[in-house]
Amino acid sequence: MNVWEDGQKRGVLNDTVPLYILFDVFMGFISRLGLMHIIRQTDTPINAEFDALFVILWRAISKPDI
Repeated sequence: MNVWEDGQKRGVLNDTVPLYILFDVFMGFISRLGLMHIIRQTDTPINAEFDALFVILWRAISKPDI
């Protein structure tokens, strides 16, 4: 959690919500992605879509450019 807190302090991660919310978003994204990959019995590895998935996650947790 120290890395997450440091990211908020440096202005990299969204600081309009508590730290635990950012962590919940991250963990929820990763958990759901893994679970659905197993349930769907997908042949394609998850990391085949790494770049697109990273962008989606980064947009969710990074500080907005307002």
